[in-house]
Amino acid sequence: MNCFDTNENITITCIIPAYNEEKNISRVIDAATTFSRFNEILVLDDGSQDGTARIAESYQANCPALRVITLPKTNGKAGVIKKGIT
Repeated sequence: MNCFDTNENITITCIIPAYNEEKNISRVIDAATTFSRFNEILVLDDGSQDGTARIAESYQANCPALRVITLPKTNGKAGVIKKGIT
């Protein structure tokens, strides 16, 4: 069953919460960029202490739909998703 009617103008933002995901963020972004229905991919770095934000930002030159927001302190998964929605 296809949940998307391809004749509709639907916009979808993919929200990726990330905290110290240096080893995984590339794989996640690669997967998200293959889904053509995403109009925007938003990586929310939740105060990571590793290279998560730097790696995510390196994708921006080739993926204009990708935005990286780095939060100065840890908010937790629910908190970071809430910030991404608002």
